[in-house]
Amino acid sequence: MNLKLDQLNPKKLVLLNTGSSLTMESKSQYSANQAAILVMAIETFGSQETAEAWMNDYNLMLGGTPLTMAESDPGMQEVKKILSAINYGGSA
Repeated sequence: MNLKLDQLNPKKLVLLNTGSSLTMESKSQYSANQAAILVMAIETFGSQETAEAWMNDYNLMLGGTPLTMAESDPGMQEVKKILSAINYGGSA
């Protein structure tokens, strides 16, 4: 599944670009996890396009795509660790 802000299922999640920030209204924890990771990825990579590409690409450290891994709370924590490592130049 490829994640695009303009293609998300409105029954699960609505992401609205409000100027310089993103706001979200989640309908389930599953969607909230994905939205939170997407927002973090945009902050990390500096653009929506790059963040969406990263979210949908297989990640060897995760054993899947960040989008898929963010479906569970433990997976979300692993994705957060990787994004933090990218942000701060450390290891995950």
